[in-house]
Amino acid sequence: MKSELEDRKKTTDAASPAEEGVNKKPQKKYPLWKNVLVMAVVIGLFIAGGYWASIIYTRHGEEVAVPDLNGLTVRQAMERLDALELYGEVRDSIYNRQIAAGVICGQSVHAGNYVKVGRTIFLTVNTDQAPSLVLPDVADNMSYREASAKLRSMGFTLGEPEYIDGERDWVYSVKYKGYNVSVGTRIDINEPIRLVVGNGHYMMDELQFEQTYGDSISPEVGDILEIF
Repeated sequence: MKSELEDRKKTTDAASPAEEGVNKKPQKKYPLWKNVLVMAVVIGLFIAGGYWASIIYTRHGEEVAVPDLNGLTVRQAMERLDALELYGEVRDSIYNRQIAAGVICGQSVHAGNYVKVGRTIFLTVNTDQAPSLVLPDVADNMSYREASAKLRSMGFTLGEPEYIDGERDWVYSVKYKGYNVSVGTRIDINEPIRLVVGNGHYMMDELQFEQTYGDSISPEVGDILEIF
């Protein structure tokens, strides 16, 4: 009995290696260079995909000509820039009485220049708010010619001068809206100011008359002056 059991065990042990050989699948081996090639292809596809995605998203490298925006309203300018995939931003304003208020009168990139899409164009708008200027010291300080030249160069609007008795062409005062104004007054440049100027005719008092004519005064004239 014992001998029979030992024979069966030997038979089982002898059959095990054969069965393992039948059940075990052979492992397929790939050369190293094939693995490297596959990795390189995958990485290349990933990089290329990212590059083309960025081009599609940002249109990298594409340029467009900047349009002429002068004379357009802000809304019209923004619509024209948006059609070209450009951006507009009002950065500054000026006052120019020669053109309409609220229109574009300047742009950071000249019309016709090429820029990349997505670029921001800064705009300057003509405002309807006229600035004010500080009146300089011209009254009783200079001639009409000097005062008018100085005021015009600063941007003031001058009306017709008002003449009074006094030294010819000498500026005696400045009027704004019918009232005399002093140096330092802020004046709307759209409102005219008027210079009060001497006409060359003025009355001398007795002292000035005597200093001017002296002993040449006749007794008759002297008597008349004494009466007054």
